[in-house]
Amino acid sequence: MVDATATDDDTFKKEETKTKIGDVFQEVTKRKEMVENMYYKINVLERTLAWKEMEEEERDKYEHELIELKTGVTKLEEQIKSLNAENITNYQIGTLVCFLILCVYAILRIYEIEHED
Repeated sequence: MVDATATDDDTFKKEETKTKIGDVFQEVTKRKEMVENMYYKINVLERTLAWKEMEEEERDKYEHELIELKTGVTKLEEQIKSLNAENITNYQIGTLVCFLILCVYAILRIYEIEHED
């Protein structure tokens, strides 16, 4: 049962791709799915280690795999946090640009009203 949930080596590789503004939501969703999958694998491994009688070598192998999964989950959660921070920054910039345009329009409109006569 545990062998079917063995981790892929590419799960832990840090992706260095730069995401565009529209891709941030997709990246966050993808990373959250990966984290959920890894939590499931961790749960299965912990149950297996708790209940199954096995040789010391096999137990060490599973414990090592469990440690790798936990470090991988930590890395993925950090990546999700950074993607969320990047997303918030994009919204802040967009909001500031809209507010700036509104202020310029208000100033021009006030100037136009004052100098109408």
